[in-house]
Amino acid sequence: MIFPDLTVVENIQVAQRVPARLWTMERLFGLFPALAERRRSKGSQLSGGEQQMLAVARALVTDPASSCSTNPRRASLPSWWRNSPA
Repeated sequence: MIFPDLTVVENIQVAQRVPARLWTMERLFGLFPALAERRRSKGSQLSGGEQQMLAVARALVTDPASSCSTNPRRASLPSWWRNSPA
């Protein structure tokens, strides 16, 4: 999801963890050069593909590696079940 009234940079900053660990603004713009060119554009002014790039950039800037589990099924179980022997 992107915010149509915010610029590309503002959309990323809303989701960004401070300080950025792995996915800095510079690294994101290196991955998505089209977004770098449109950094001052509002979300509503982006094409569909650019909006998708922005949504991916917003997801990456949240540092997804720290919130991923090696076993997603087990991570979705209640804590009392997760902590029981396998």
